[in-house]
Amino acid sequence: MDLMRPLAVVVALLAVWAAAAEGFDILQILGKQDEFSQFCKLLNETHLAGDINRDRTITVLAVANGDMGHLTSGHYSLGTIRHILELHVVADYYDEKKLKQLSHGATAASTLFQRSGFAPGMAGYVNLTDLLSKKYCKSFAGLLAADAKAFDTINGTKDTALTLFCPVDAAVAAFLPKFKNLTAKAKTAILLYHAVPDYYSMQFLKSNKGEVTTLATTSVAKKDYTYEAQTEADTVTLDTTVTTSTIQATVRDDDPLAIYAVSKFLQPKELFKSKTKDLAPAPAPEGAKKKTKKKPGSTSTAAAPSGDEAADGPAADDSADDAADKAGAAPSPLVRWVTAVATVAAVLALVA
Repeated sequence: MDLMRPLAVVVALLAVWAAAAEGFDILQILGKQDEFSQFCKLLNETHLAGDINRDRTITVLAVANGDMGHLTSGHYSLGTIRHILELHVVADYYDEKKLKQLSHGATAASTLFQRSGFAPGMAGYVNLTDLLSKKYCKSFAGLLAADAKAFDTINGTKDTALTLFCPVDAAVAAFLPKFKNLTAKAKTAILLYHAVPDYYSMQFLKSNKGEVTTLATTSVAKKDYTYEAQTEADTVTLDTTVTTSTIQATVRDDDPLAIYAVSKFLQPKELFKSKTKDLAPAPAPEGAKKKTKKKPGSTSTAAAPSGDEAADGPAADDSADDAADKAGAAPSPLVRWVTAVATVAAVLALVA
């Protein structure tokens, strides 16, 4: 199991406790639920449980057994495992009410890893974010959490001006097979395609019609990544020329941030075949047909994808990027888990 798998699922159940009362025992609290047995075992073996118990105010992000990945494989030292677990312990108390009251929906929180003195720079901080509603956007939040570049770009824009079109869970489920076949770059691009670097209130959307520029437009060189927004019978529609999606609900509308739940996953024409492409010309009448000879080595240009499609399309191959990645030194387990857990904590409130 890949170490990055817990990104979207590690918080399937967030075990959050405050050490407000003296004499609490984290192992005893977690031990009441069998699904946290491996997490408890490592807390005990690394002696981190004792440090947690001594803290007056703490929030623990407990990982279920099925999401522990290679952490229980025996490949890592107890020191490395301890640092990974420290990233799951926020040195402050966060309940649902406090998460909902985050300024601009996000905050950077220190963990026990940062407090340990071993965290390089700000690596011991995690971003806690309350942007998306579980009712509409849980699945989309998981996709964002698993893509650090997309998440950081969107999170870095929300305080200035941001409109996010979040596909409802059913739309994400329907599109997921196609999403999995995209290259890493294309996945990032299509997630950013749902974000607009401007604040659009519902009133503005209903009273205006025009082309929408997205974060993918500004992030992907030489690509358009825009779509048309318009209103029909008081319903706002987004037309990408591949799919037409409608706004189903307002998740949040509070300047400078607006989030809307939409009916379909927005598919850009840069990655998928447009439904408005010109149809092929009708075949010539029988008598007008002429036989032509193909030149040796010639190929049909219609059958070959363009350079852009070959680079980013659903069946594309990131072999060049993969080769470049493999040429460098493989990241240490701790570095990979630092990245993973930072994103996990970022999605803390997205699925809460």
